Amino acid sequence: MERSVMKGKWWINRYWKKQKGFWLIAFSKYMKESPMKALVCVKQVVDHNVRIRIKRDHSDVDISDSKLSINPFDEIAVEEAVRLKERGLISEVVVVSIGNTGVGDVLRTAL
Repeated sequence: MERSVMKGKWWINRYWKKQKGFWLIAFSKYMKESPMKALVCVKQVVDHNVRIRIKRDHSDVDISDSKLSINPFDEIAVEEAVRLKERGLISEVVVVSIGNTGVGDVLRTAL
């Protein structure tokens, strides 16, 4: 296994400047032999279009009536993982989130 890694570094060093994208071709050939899974962690946050309110005692943010949605940066990560799957570089996309019962909506949005 270590020899193949060393050969991979040699190929990258020799051909990276001459042939742009050669590394991606070599990587995709390697990945077809040993597929990987992508794990994307998403977080449920207050929607960025909603005005945030503070509780009367100034102890916390009031999210009782606020709309919760997926973090925009996490949404980009899910899209990139799907693109990698479509290109054949990964075999499966797994989306994970931790939270209360409303997290199910975020996971459905990610799908």
